[in-house]
Amino acid sequence: LLPYYERDVREGILDREEARLLLAHFLIKTKEITGTCADNYKIKPVPSEASNQYLTIGGRSMNGDSMDNEISYLMLEAVTLARVPQPEINVRIDTESPPEFKQAVGRAMQTCSSQIQLWNDRLLLDALLNQYPQVSAEDAYNYSFTACNRIDIPGRMNVFHSGGDNFHILATWLLAALNDGRNPTAEDIMLEGLIPLEQIDSMEDILANFRLLAESAVTKTVNAHLQKVRNMPAETFHFESVMQHDCIEKCLDVSRGGIRYPLDTHLFVSIATVADSLAAIQQIVYDEKRFTLPEFMAIVRNNFDGHEKLRNEILHNCPHYGNNDDDADRWAVAVTDLLFDVVAEVERPPENLIVPALYSLHIHFQLGDDFPATPDGRRKGDFLSENQSPTHGADRSGLTALLQSAAKLPNWRTLEGGLNVRFSGKVEPEHFMSMMDTFFNMGGQHLGVTVMDRETLLDAREHPEDHADLCVRITGFSAYFNTLSPE
Repeated sequence: LLPYYERDVREGILDREEARLLLAHFLIKTKEITGTCADNYKIKPVPSEASNQYLTIGGRSMNGDSMDNEISYLMLEAVTLARVPQPEINVRIDTESPPEFKQAVGRAMQTCSSQIQLWNDRLLLDALLNQYPQVSAEDAYNYSFTACNRIDIPGRMNVFHSGGDNFHILATWLLAALNDGRNPTAEDIMLEGLIPLEQIDSMEDILANFRLLAESAVTKTVNAHLQKVRNMPAETFHFESVMQHDCIEKCLDVSRGGIRYPLDTHLFVSIATVADSLAAIQQIVYDEKRFTLPEFMAIVRNNFDGHEKLRNEILHNCPHYGNNDDDADRWAVAVTDLLFDVVAEVERPPENLIVPALYSLHIHFQLGDDFPATPDGRRKGDFLSENQSPTHGADRSGLTALLQSAAKLPNWRTLEGGLNVRFSGKVEPEHFMSMMDTFFNMGGQHLGVTVMDRETLLDAREHPEDHADLCVRITGFSAYFNTLSPE
């Protein structure tokens, strides 16, 4: 848009204010495309069930120049005028971004925080260039975003090739690792080499079992998707192929080798649930030696019935990820490194991008509905943890401690993920951007913010008619609060 804007201003047929209003109307128009609210709670009578829109600004060029321009600033101002959930504004930003760009982002965050999310541009570029040699430098610097918290190479990448998203529930593997391979939610996972529960005598044994289960599940998923692609009929055609550059040049469908970067994402759910569970086992079983591991797991499998005092001790006295406590955070880091190693080592065609991430979308509460109790004191039916976030209510040491925990994760090894935080009151732009700079310097990957106090949310639940335009963040996209399901 920039050359057209500059030409029209130069010729006197457009001024800055009119351009800002045109962009605001454009943003409002995209809202008509969306088919459902956040969790498909009430499907609307339109052809598309869900079609969230994403817009990317900022970043840097191959020669290191900042790519922000007058349209970037106008777009941030237009967002505050339109005040609608979509499109989601993804900002490629880091500590070296121009101060005036940071200030503009900070100002927009004051009124539309739930519609704007920040990405550590330097970290993502380094990951693309160093972890994924299949991606050319030109394509890497042109990256964008799609589907909440996923990186995208426009016109070069497609998730269909290998089956799309693969959600792996880490808490399932942990419970199976601690119960002779018995799967708490599906068929048992009987693998050669699993250490029986009675013979586990260290945290290393638990992680060894966990790794065996992860290797089996990831390899099985990758192979199944590759086989699905191989079995595609020769006449297979998907219309999206006409919107992908290489498919047209090669005259090949996206599913049959036409796409340049076939993407296979492995999304690992409930990292905080697992980390807190391992921290509890370390303290209760191995440090304090209050129970043997089989005794402790019998209590967990019985949903802590008759052991409420023990459960409260775990909830309040054991270390929890999200408080800058290395006794908990080290387990989140160890498990994440283990998982990313498994994905890196799985056999796949060399052109395939297999990307791991700590990400749950918004299914963590649905998965928790009937999920058994876990060693972190979570009862059956409670939510599993979300994305890179701590377990609900476990982060009691403030926002800076939470960000320090999240920054310890090996974010440099992935292209996806998400960390959402909430401020109960407005933060001055310069303070907010200072916090972002520090977090990104420590290794943080993503920051999504909702500025909202609890009282407003409670009032909106009781009096929805007074809060029709109240917008909140749901993982990597936004929604009107009143359209969400009660859960």
